Amino acid sequence: MTPPPRQPFAFFARLFGGGDALAGHREKILFRIAVVSAAVLAPFGVSNLFIDRVPLGIAILATVIVLVIDAVAIHRGRKAPVPFGLLLVPAVCAVGIILYQQPAYGVLWTYPVLLFCYFVLSRRVAVTVSLALLAGTATLVLVQVDAATAVRVFASLLLTIVIVNIILGVINDLHDRLVAQTITDPLTGAFNRRHMEGCLDDVIERQRRSQAPAALLVIRRDDPAPRPPG
Repeated sequence: MTPPPRQPFAFFARLFGGGDALAGHREKILFRIAVVSAAVLAPFGVSNLFIDRVPLGIAILATVIVLVIDAVAIHRGRKAPVPFGLLLVPAVCAVGIILYQQPAYGVLWTYPVLLFCYFVLSRRVAVTVSLALLAGTATLVLVQVDAATAVRVFASLLLTIVIVNIILGVINDLHDRLVAQTITDPLTGAFNRRHMEGCLDDVIERQRRSQAPAALLVIRRDDPAPRPPG
């Protein structure tokens, strides 16, 4: 029996695709990152304002302010007012300015921003942003320093992206197995009540949005085993 043919990009699709196990925990992650980032980045932003690096100081402080706004909202049990994707705009601007002014320091700050992408964005969007960050960083280093350094930076950032995606792939596989165990009966493999309740929640929410008529059919059988005659 011949094995099924492999698709040419199946490996890369599996490496950079898959589920998003962090989706339900993104707000908690953002809150903790925001608290730590505000404490770490605020002194850098203020100091840059006093050493004639006003654009860099403004970009860093803007990143801190946006993170704090979302962190306060999450702490109060509200939805984050600033979309997670927009959080990267001041951070990427700050890294770009540092790369232009001080390439060595800018490369160091690229790595936490790259990891930040995977914690606050969906995985597919994070892959796109991280690859764009990889290309932009390598290009700026090529222009500001030399080709040999740019190749080394490109290789190290690409390796970081691959490692992060491998780890996320393992987390997603474990998450999928855990979900499968919680919604199926271990003996028969049939869906259990928890799966039914989850499906009902989805259907009810969809019905609220569409206002379409809906119905629920319940079939109950209390005595499935046949009785012997007599």
